[in-house]
Amino acid sequence: MIIFETDRLLLKTLKMEDIDSVMGFWGDAEVMKYCGGACTKERELRALKFYTNLQKGATQVARGKFLKHGG
Repeated sequence: MIIFETDRLLLKTLKMEDIDSVMGFWGDAEVMKYCGGACTKERELRALKFYTNLQKGATQVARGKFLKHGG
């Protein structure tokens, strides 16, 4: 899903198939030295899976797919 686009910039929702591309900079110690350090691919895959599931849940709530449970 494209979130924002200009002539020089494209912001989109990351997908699992994007992981190799983003690891080019997330996994680079020099690039990431001021952002907490380089990450491993395994860690980023876990994070991406978590946020993908979180986004799916938020989308379902926004579309009214969850029923309110009484309690």
